[in-house]
Amino acid sequence: MSTFFKFCPPELYDTRNGGNRADSLNYLKLINGSEIFWMHLDDADEGTVRGLEVNSVVIDQAEEVSENVFDHLRARIGRWDVAEVPTSLLDADPNWPRNPETNRPLAPAYTMILCNPDSELHWIYRQYHPDSPEFQEKYSHNHEMVQASSTENPTLDRETLADMMANDPIWVQRFVFGKWGIPGGAIHEVNDYSILEIDPNGIGQYDKERKAVLTPPSFLENLKRSAAIYRILDHGDASPTSCLWIASWKQHFFVFREYYKAGALISEHRKTINEMSTEPVRCTWADPSVFKKAQQKYGGFWSVADEYLDQRINEKSLALIPADNNELSTRNRLNEYLKIDTSVTHPVTGAVGAPRLYFIKRSSLVPDGCYYGLTELKSQRRKQLGTLNGKPVFSDERDETISDHSYDCIRYFVAMHPYWNKVMKINAPTGSFFDVKRQIKILKTAKQDLIPLGSY
Repeated sequence: MSTFFKFCPPELYDTRNGGNRADSLNYLKLINGSEIFWMHLDDADEGTVRGLEVNSVVIDQAEEVSENVFDHLRARIGRWDVAEVPTSLLDADPNWPRNPETNRPLAPAYTMILCNPDSELHWIYRQYHPDSPEFQEKYSHNHEMVQASSTENPTLDRETLADMMANDPIWVQRFVFGKWGIPGGAIHEVNDYSILEIDPNGIGQYDKERKAVLTPPSFLENLKRSAAIYRILDHGDASPTSCLWIASWKQHFFVFREYYKAGALISEHRKTINEMSTEPVRCTWADPSVFKKAQQKYGGFWSVADEYLDQRINEKSLALIPADNNELSTRNRLNEYLKIDTSVTHPVTGAVGAPRLYFIKRSSLVPDGCYYGLTELKSQRRKQLGTLNGKPVFSDERDETISDHSYDCIRYFVAMHPYWNKVMKINAPTGSFFDVKRQIKILKTAKQDLIPLGSY
């Protein structure tokens, strides 16, 4: 309101000409009959919003507004029938939109939001960001996002900008350069070199605009043939069930396929996952909680893992192996794989200094490529405890409000340390059954190697 009244001339709401300014009511009436309401959406519910009849909405700090309130508010625009379109506009455009019932010229209805970048799971990113699949599929025809860095603001004081640049690097990326996908208290940072986009014309070069390494289709085909492939499953009932296919090849790991679906039966999950598995899979690791049976007093003899294995269900079974769910150690190991390591060569570009973990990005060429896993990985953040000297203070605990179904699959994979493919063999104790069996096998082999003289 303070900023608005710096620019709005008082004569536009002069009471002598029918205007009215009532700051205590957060209300303004202009002399042409237009009305402006100021509201706090953080304490508004959908019932309050549904009572509005407006033609335009401007939301500041929109990242703090829930998607539900935004959707209800957006549905209320274009309902103020007092608005009149100036004759000059109607004369300039004979095809001006009109109400099909009354033939009355329709006043433009706009929803404008101002925000700071947040995670890629946020509704603003999903509906407005040009890189969002949801924007590309549903909203691109009438949604637009204008992005700018604080360094591009000509009115920002240079000393203020210098103070902003002195903050935490992640804070700077989010609030100075306006980079999406870096929530406050971010746990992981995914380098653009970890994102591989299959492109027919790709020769293994980094594309700054697409923020990915453009990779030829032959790379993915060779990877499927040559690598050790693992499946990782996170089961959900009402929440989505996620399954990732991850390839281990030459000290690199590639998340190259993804299944993500909510509200389906286990038989459907089994069917689809088996159909998507077109290459041999070494094993399928899963959330250890799916192996838990209910307490005996409740008659629990069956687990979710048993349902995936049961032969009486008409779809091919899935044999699951429990994974490690140690949150802090797997979080650290995951960051080790995501960081740039000077001893690692990039598998596509050949550049020295690269991460170990990569994601084959979903695209028209790879429709089952990684999307949710990558998005959820970048969106994970710590719980905020408060602020200290103006800076947020976070705990070690992860924010449970952020979706983590595919993210958990990545954690389980990392926790099992698949890099070490060599199997450690433990010798059987001397005199045991397996020790005697081993000695008999050695004797048989030695006897076959002794060839009597004259046998030729």
